[in-house]
Amino acid sequence: MHIPARLTLHLATASLTTALLFSAGCDDPAPAPKAETQPSVSAPAPKLASPEELAELKKFQRRTAELLQGLSECSNTLTTMGQQFLQQPDPANLDTLKTQWQACFELYSASTLLTGYTAQQQQSLQQLRANLGNELPMPGFIDSVQGYPHSGIVNDASLPLDAANLREQHGLTDDADVSIGFHVVAFLLWGEQRQNPQLPPRPATDYLEVKNWEDSNTDLPVAEHPNNRRRRLLTLTLQLLAEDSQALLQQWQEAPAPNDSSAIAVWRRQQIRAFIAGLDTQPDNTQLSSHIQSWLADQVIPGSAATADSEQEESSGDMAPEPAADDARQQLSRALNRLLTEQG
Repeated sequence: MHIPARLTLHLATASLTTALLFSAGCDDPAPAPKAETQPSVSAPAPKLASPEELAELKKFQRRTAELLQGLSECSNTLTTMGQQFLQQPDPANLDTLKTQWQACFELYSASTLLTGYTAQQQQSLQQLRANLGNELPMPGFIDSVQGYPHSGIVNDASLPLDAANLREQHGLTDDADVSIGFHVVAFLLWGEQRQNPQLPPRPATDYLEVKNWEDSNTDLPVAEHPNNRRRRLLTLTLQLLAEDSQALLQQWQEAPAPNDSSAIAVWRRQQIRAFIAGLDTQPDNTQLSSHIQSWLADQVIPGSAATADSEQEESSGDMAPEPAADDARQQLSRALNRLLTEQG
């Protein structure tokens, strides 16, 4: 069959076009353009503390440990005096024991203003201070109170009285469960009068040793008499108080100093602010004011590294800049002078 040349050319062109399209369709798709990678920005390396800054911290740590050493020694003396009182439970010995308690409590209260260098140290200090200084919101958890003559650990013969159980009872269900520490000892010494001055003080006769039950039908051993349990509870709480005071001293002495200059600058200002606030909240604590006065005179309270302070203030954004530690130290000195002037 004869095909016209014109048709032959047309068919050839169509076949070529189809082949080209088919060939193009079989090719691999073009790769997507690569996204441009942004150069990573690493955080600036912390500025290492200078030897001078570390030396200041060690000096502060060493000198302030003297306050905690005083607390430990005072607590040991309190424990000894407690034993002497139990050997002769009379009003004079009870008053002497109260006076010693007050001296130890002032040392402890002053020591609560010492702030840890790091979050880990602050947490350790908080745990120890919970053992020593938790308030006693429910005295009836410890001993009898008005309207509840058989309440508390003293009257609960089912609870063995030993150090392990007392520590276990402390904070067992919530913070109101306080079984050790300064405020428990205070309640054992003063009774309800400490929280309500209108009530009479606890009599020394509460600590007379009882050798026989008043009720001959009682099956419990006489060691479980409330007087005898109260004597044992006072002994144990004083011993635990001394142990925790020593642990607080040890924790403070062994805590490592941070090696970051900025962290030191932040701690420095926090510590000085804590002292300033303490002079306001504890104006009658002569242990606090005398120690701060000594530390200022001996330049124990660290000054500031200007560069670290300025860097920290610049990073605070819209917040008002805090005073450099040297300025804060001057504020502390002025606060102390005002307090001493007011006290005459």
